[in-house]
Amino acid sequence: NPRFVVHVALAKIQPLLVAAAEFGLCGTMNHYVMLHWDTPLLDPTNTSTTEQCNITTFSLFDRDVLAPQFKHMTVLDAVWKDTLSVLNSSLSSVRYRGRPQCDRSWIDGSTITKAMFDVKTTGITGRISVNHWGGRSNFTIHICKKKGRKLHKYAEWLSSSGKITMPYATKEKSSLPLNQRESLENKTLKVSVYLEAPFVMQRQDANHELTGNDKYEGYCIDLLKKIARLTKFNYTIHEVKDKAYGIREENGKWNGMVGELINGEADLAVASLTISYSRSEVIDFTKPQTAEADWFMFLWPLSWEVWLFSFASYMVTSIALWLIAKISPFEKVVHNNETGNWDKVDNQFSFRNAFWFTVCSLMQQGSELSPRAPSTRVATAVWWFFAMILISSYTANLAAFLTTQRMLTPIENADDLSSQTKIKYGTLGRGSTMSFFNESKIETYERMWKLMSSNPSLFVDSSKEGIARVKSSDYAYLMESSMLEFAVERDCELMQVGGLLDQKGYGIGLPKGSPYREEISRAILRLQEKTVLTELKEKWWKDKSVVCEPVVKKGTDDGGSIGGIFVILVIGLGVTVIFVGLEMLSRPDVDAEGKPPRGTWYQLKHALCFIRSSNHRLKRKIDNLIVYEDGRPTYQYKNDYIGEKAKKDDEKEEKETKTDEEKKEETSSEKGSSNFSDSMKVGSPDILVHCLESSESSKSSFQDC
Repeated sequence: NPRFVVHVALAKIQPLLVAAAEFGLCGTMNHYVMLHWDTPLLDPTNTSTTEQCNITTFSLFDRDVLAPQFKHMTVLDAVWKDTLSVLNSSLSSVRYRGRPQCDRSWIDGSTITKAMFDVKTTGITGRISVNHWGGRSNFTIHICKKKGRKLHKYAEWLSSSGKITMPYATKEKSSLPLNQRESLENKTLKVSVYLEAPFVMQRQDANHELTGNDKYEGYCIDLLKKIARLTKFNYTIHEVKDKAYGIREENGKWNGMVGELINGEADLAVASLTISYSRSEVIDFTKPQTAEADWFMFLWPLSWEVWLFSFASYMVTSIALWLIAKISPFEKVVHNNETGNWDKVDNQFSFRNAFWFTVCSLMQQGSELSPRAPSTRVATAVWWFFAMILISSYTANLAAFLTTQRMLTPIENADDLSSQTKIKYGTLGRGSTMSFFNESKIETYERMWKLMSSNPSLFVDSSKEGIARVKSSDYAYLMESSMLEFAVERDCELMQVGGLLDQKGYGIGLPKGSPYREEISRAILRLQEKTVLTELKEKWWKDKSVVCEPVVKKGTDDGGSIGGIFVILVIGLGVTVIFVGLEMLSRPDVDAEGKPPRGTWYQLKHALCFIRSSNHRLKRKIDNLIVYEDGRPTYQYKNDYIGEKAKKDDEKEEKETKTDEEKKEETSSEKGSSNFSDSMKVGSPDILVHCLESSESSKSSFQDC
């Protein structure tokens, strides 16, 4: 990529650039540094033939800030004007004697010279100051560069620091190297392509004869259009002359698309061009965007349906275990072997403990909880079996997922292929796959290369030829994964065997040191962030008209192999419900108080009560339920649930909460109420009716009666 430093008269610059354009030396990779100070006056990029030339020049002053009468002044004129201005200032600052004579020395000359060193002023060329050597100090040189069709200020060189600053560059570009800041706007680039489906293909149109860029279609062509639309450049497409991607020949020269980039015949190489070390030494590639590591790859061994059902099973089992423990009477008592009685204990399976117990079992960790009732033990055993199968299946799938996928074929990898002689194998000649085997130091690949290189007929000229050879004979074609995926998608007779031999990316090739690399890379990144690349791959790779039977291979488990454990879990929970019913019917003989427990319905009702009323005395005091008819009591209902124990509990609570005075008042009130209560309890129906009849006329209350 030639770069020229031009030091000629101003009048010769324009003809020189026109001649360079005629000889093809005014492309995007040719750079001209013009040393003439007045090059910005000429503005040589206005000519259409030289608009592709990259030009850098310099100026001693900023013409954009000058008054209109000084904008077109030459640098020499500006320097003379500033020199006379300094001389005038120094003469005005000293007193000199007499008039100077041309034929003799002037006695005040040294005084004026010293005064010139002290002058500090601002002229057309900027701030003016003279150092002790008599030279100018603290001046600025403006660096101008072509942007579009005009020369614009690009950077500054400061004499005080000797450094280049870029106050005119945008913040986005100021952090990039100089060779990466060239704008693509309005540029016309030469694009070299290689015909390889689905990347670049010739478009067929029976009605019209296509010419120019319209002749081509494919993934790379669509990508090129979108990049050009973002970066606002034009392009012309041509096919690579020798029909090759590019490898280094024996004479050290490169052929194919790589050779065209090196020789300046192309500005871009847009195809399935693999990024390799040897190629990156002679050309540049757009920065490949490597796939980010998936933080949730550990979820891949099981499908999302299996994860969803597993979580639902965990929730259902935890809640079921909690309810069963609440209902089962055997979970609240423990048999005392010494006394032979049942001792009452707390239910250990609270709501939180039930969830903790199931998650500990699922993670194969110990828990301090141990079920007592047969029903909870059955539920626990079923859950343990479910967890064991699920964890074992996940572990097996994860191990298989992180290794090479296995397939039911006679040849599963490169080792199998290289150790047999029945099936021949080869690659595309003059491609990156061929170079990979040639440069590899791995024993298996070296053995494969030795076989292929000894029989040149194993190499093919195109992937189309290689695929046809696979279908017609015992031949394995080694090709890049993206092209292999495209071929398998459209031909059900083909299949992929084994995993990847190597991992490389694709990139757009550019000449070494191209100033457009960073801008094109950013455009590709923006397209990737907008999922445009994914949409293009879906468009050109997937063929919905061809439906092949899926190849069975080890990968994500969709639940088909472990679906039975979910059925077993449901059946086990159903069996647990039956056990709960049997436990409620076959209660323990004696409870903690040594008395028979209450009925089944009472136990179920109180086991499912989440919040009990704090005031139990209110319920227990309602000893008699009176039913009135037209304001008259008809009969009394005796509450059989209220026994002597309830009365004792009431008296005990009242004694603890009331003062001595309240106890006395309560004692007196209890005597009155107890007389009435006793009369009601022991009274016969005849006495009650008589009392009601006697009080009918006076409308007295039942208590008065």
